[in-house]
Amino acid sequence: MDATGQQPVNRRALGHSPREIRIVHVINNLGVGGTEHLFAKHIRRLTEHYPAFSNRIVVLGREETAHGEYLAMLPVRPVFLGFHGRYRNLPASWRCIGQLRRLLYRAAPDLVHSYLWNADVFTAIAKMGLAIPQVAHIVDRRGDRNARRSMTRWRTRLTGRLLRREGNRFVAVSRASAEHARRQLLLPEGDIVTAHNGIPVEQFSAPERAGAGDRRRLVVGTLSNLSEEKGHRYLIEAFGRLAQGNDTMDLEIAGGDRGTARTELEGMVKRLGLSGRIEFLGRVASAADFYRNIDLFVVPSLYAEGLPTTILEAMAARLPVVVTDVGGASEAIRDGIEGIIVPARDPAALATAMGRLGEAPERRLAMGEAGLRRVKNDFTIEAMTRTIVERVYRPMTGWE
Repeated sequence: MDATGQQPVNRRALGHSPREIRIVHVINNLGVGGTEHLFAKHIRRLTEHYPAFSNRIVVLGREETAHGEYLAMLPVRPVFLGFHGRYRNLPASWRCIGQLRRLLYRAAPDLVHSYLWNADVFTAIAKMGLAIPQVAHIVDRRGDRNARRSMTRWRTRLTGRLLRREGNRFVAVSRASAEHARRQLLLPEGDIVTAHNGIPVEQFSAPERAGAGDRRRLVVGTLSNLSEEKGHRYLIEAFGRLAQGNDTMDLEIAGGDRGTARTELEGMVKRLGLSGRIEFLGRVASAADFYRNIDLFVVPSLYAEGLPTTILEAMAARLPVVVTDVGGASEAIRDGIEGIIVPARDPAALATAMGRLGEAPERRLAMGEAGLRRVKNDFTIEAMTRTIVERVYRPMTGWE
């Protein structure tokens, strides 16, 4: 037994090389999403450039829901545990936790890195008594320990209690996410490292954009899941205001549907008389192609965001970006330089920002070039993985 009363893992007895650092990465599922894409890119980069690390991947969910692009990107085949449904399904949750515990016991990793809430909590419970340190990736700003809803309070406080274990560390995707985790989960400030989301810039690079002489219709675009927190209805209302005096601008909304969201938004578009001006594309096969075919990118999020990778992808595609001041958006976009920052839930401000950029092609070009420079300097997948390795994995494992 060690000083904490936990059973230590004897890696030499298990035949593991003392020079090999074993990491198990755990995530909820591999469906289309910013965190899932980041997860796959990080592990691929880690495998290709840090050979001392041996990576194993565990997906709580089912293989049939995994996105083929992410599976192809991963350097090793994941183990799928087949969990589906919500955490409130206690029998299914406990079965999954038991599976994960047995896997961790057999793998005897130097650390386990979890991504997204189910993975964070299931991992924290599964590793109890195994003396395996955990890295939890703080990807958003969900949870309120003082919320009016008792379930939200309970979930937030329980999460913090499970994660606040000696030896655990935390990676936040933005300073805003780090501050939220410190205040709401009561995570020690010294245990949180900010590693801004990073992207493969070359994947989203676009040719230099056309200048003021281009007379085609201006296309505004947004890309995200169609969920309430993403703020689509405010964007549609803003576009409706703008369209009253502007017949040369269209709006394309890309992203997968959740429940009845698309039907409700399409009904709103019809009521506003914008059916010929706003198009719902659904889930697009290539985000890079989507960015190349628009002129202005908008992120109208309302809450919960950590640092949307779509902001960074649009910057890499030389697009000016209009964002709401939510989460880490202002850590990527400097107001008036790479884009325009507006308050959340303010369709008038959104309309004004889109209108100003719509009428200023040279300003759009300048912002797009500034965005590309900034993302190349500060928001690459290489920089993100390097920060995690040097400031988290290395001190936790003693890797030289």
